[in-house]
Amino acid sequence: RIVVITYKSRSSTHYRVLDLEALKKAVETVKMEFAEPVEVEEIDIDKIASDLDKALEPIVGYDDVKKMVKVAVKVGLLAAKGLVEPRDLLHICFEGEVATAKSLFILCLAQVLPKARFFSGAGASRAGIQEFVIKEEPLFLLIDEIDKLRREDQAALLSLMSWGIASRMKYGKTELKRLPIVVFATANDFEKLTEELRSRFQRFHFDEYTRDEFIDVVIGVLTRMGADAQTARYIAEQLADRGVRDPRAAIRVWRFVKYGNLKIDDVIEIIEKYKGF
Repeated sequence: RIVVITYKSRSSTHYRVLDLEALKKAVETVKMEFAEPVEVEEIDIDKIASDLDKALEPIVGYDDVKKMVKVAVKVGLLAAKGLVEPRDLLHICFEGEVATAKSLFILCLAQVLPKARFFSGAGASRAGIQEFVIKEEPLFLLIDEIDKLRREDQAALLSLMSWGIASRMKYGKTELKRLPIVVFATANDFEKLTEELRSRFQRFHFDEYTRDEFIDVVIGVLTRMGADAQTARYIAEQLADRGVRDPRAAIRVWRFVKYGNLKIDDVIEIIEKYKGF
């Protein structure tokens, strides 16, 4: 039994909840029955998988994490086709230092995933995440800085991830939509999320790049931007020797060199002079 009657009269009936979790599940089951399903366009899972391989190429290393990401994407696509229940979806949070690969994963996913929508935890509007997902109807929700989400948005996201249901009040009535959404998120501090929300995510923590990792990443990034391998390595090693571990610093150096016809050493000297690293 979920509830029992403790008092009953002609005008009122009082109940006592015996199993709160069972009651929550019962309520969500009723919501599922009345929630409006979202129509999705035809999805070619094999093509998306191939496109995803190419999109993730700029991320140097993390091949093991890429495998896990691909599985989460596949399950999400199967759910969109109605072949997987929302409770079986896999959600991933990339946590780590500034200038690690966590944001790059989100950007790469945004390039190829169907109906992927970006949401900023730091810049969330008053309308909140429930209103956003009902309006946008994403299959994949990409949240940057999820640890900066307001508590009410964290609670709404928890419900969405648990049951695949989003709700809002419209014209005095509750509007429900069935949304099997996969969430990919970044966080600087995963522990700032509520315990319940943390339990819904698979966390991958990225440490700051080592010197060798930084050099490999910079060479990979700059050669894709048109630099020859020797130039890319020189920039990487010069910055690494100065303790720099942010690949974006190397990108800026390369752009000054490329578009300003400047020498690498001159660019680095000027930036270093004004404490730009």
